[in-house]
Amino acid sequence: MIKNLTGNLTLIIKNMTDLKEDEIQILKNNQVKFIAADITSIEHDLGNLKSIGFSNGEKHSFGALYASLPFEQHSQIPQELGCTFTDDGYIDVTPFQETSIKGVYACGDNSNMFRSVANAVNTGNFTGAKVNADLANEQFK
Repeated sequence: MIKNLTGNLTLIIKNMTDLKEDEIQILKNNQVKFIAADITSIEHDLGNLKSIGFSNGEKHSFGALYASLPFEQHSQIPQELGCTFTDDGYIDVTPFQETSIKGVYACGDNSNMFRSVANAVNTGNFTGAKVNADLANEQFK
């Protein structure tokens, strides 16, 4: 998606072996440059990125830096309840927002990588309807 913002892209990766051959070819086809080294320094001027230093001794100027940061749950409640999590750290839910624990539902940022108010409202609204239906069905016996 970043390619839509600029045609001047450089992928900074620790080790080129982390990429598959077909991934490398797609990146090359799209004129993406590579730097395979650890970042050792970041220079800025009042928060504006100037350059990045690398473990191979190189230093490159960049106008922006995008990073894929790992997701972290900030509440221990789902873990304490025994909910299962995806490999990416989100609460694992069914298409009906149900967790692995009966009667426990999750919606919004904690169970979905699409971090937006619109998505949180959508899944929250859907979850509320599902909980309402489950409670109504539970009482209608």
